[in-house]
Amino acid sequence: MQQDNVAEPRFPELYSPPEDLNFYWEERKFILRAWALVFSALATLMMLSVLDGCMAYMQGPYTGYVGIWDTCRRCKCASLGQVPVLVHMSMGFMMLALALCIVLLFTMGLSFWPFLRRLIKVDLVFSFLSFSIGLLTALSLTLFVVNCETLKPRPQVSYQETAYLCWGSSALMLWAA
Repeated sequence: MQQDNVAEPRFPELYSPPEDLNFYWEERKFILRAWALVFSALATLMMLSVLDGCMAYMQGPYTGYVGIWDTCRRCKCASLGQVPVLVHMSMGFMMLALALCIVLLFTMGLSFWPFLRRLIKVDLVFSFLSFSIGLLTALSLTLFVVNCETLKPRPQVSYQETAYLCWGSSALMLWAA
């Protein structure tokens, strides 16, 4: 006499077959990718504030506003003489970060299309791009701060909201990675 005593789960509502686990994981990846897209878009908007040009106000021998991109038509710019190498490097890193932001947002938006949703290593690429953008932004702002702090004679520097928004966008991109 053979008994068919197959152990059934005690709580059938908590049991999910393997097909449901795969669907659950795909749904979670979709939600995580959507949140990463939202955070990346917010960080990009925060990073675009650097185009304002008034990132720091200097008092002393150089009185006026300085930034990575100087817009002397909007605010009174500080006359530093020639533009230092650190500002050029900072501008280059920021332009590269902004270009990568546009590429990242475009490709993340396309990844929600049904035929592109099954790409295998796309989340790894998005994470790498977000991490790279965060590091490039932090490096650009670090070079800008080093330039402001090493001027001779040393002025008193007050960083504006634009600089803090850029630091926040760098942290947000690193977190989104």
